[in-house]
Amino acid sequence: MQILVLKDERQYGPYELADLQTYVREGSFALTDLCWQEGWPEWRPVSTLVTVPPPPPTRTAPPPAAAIPAAQSASPRDEEILWEGHTTWWKYAGGIFWTVFLAMIAGIFTLGLSLLVIPVFLAVFYFERKRRRYFVTTKRVKAEWGLIVKSSAEVRIKDIRATNVVRRGLSGLFGIGTLQFSSASGEGIEVAFQAIRNAQSVKDIVTRLQD
Repeated sequence: MQILVLKDERQYGPYELADLQTYVREGSFALTDLCWQEGWPEWRPVSTLVTVPPPPPTRTAPPPAAAIPAAQSASPRDEEILWEGHTTWWKYAGGIFWTVFLAMIAGIFTLGLSLLVIPVFLAVFYFERKRRRYFVTTKRVKAEWGLIVKSSAEVRIKDIRATNVVRRGLSGLFGIGTLQFSSASGEGIEVAFQAIRNAQSVKDIVTRLQD
């Protein structure tokens, strides 16, 4: 478990937990200093990991290592992707069903030649799904679409004022829904994650970032 420490706006580490505990006991770091490890969305007090208060230090020891330049270490201050997803196949289930059904009916009268169009239509649905990508990062929510020429829409986490989950029909029973975001400065829905799995869980991620 590699841990970074932020003290006096300088970054130190990475350290193992046992080393961090030693440095806290020696007075190099305080329980109120901030730390971070992989998987955390934000910096937290050192007391989150070091639970036993150290005895008062007899001296104020300097930090044990020089700060790591940003170019050499990925800093949690940088934007980090917390969730990434696509529109589910469920959104295209109706189109796929009717494509296969009509091709089979037509195939009866054309010696099955019309069945050759099924792979073509399935490829269309596949690329339509792949061209839509959705992201939740530590700083923003973002939707991208397009394969060659990409377009996007985004809202910063701190600007989000409304987050809604819309679930309809049978797919809603399986947690599939559309997640909608809007900000105080925008009119209506500015970013929408269409027909994604676990829509409520993704909303919870954004809600925690706003706290």
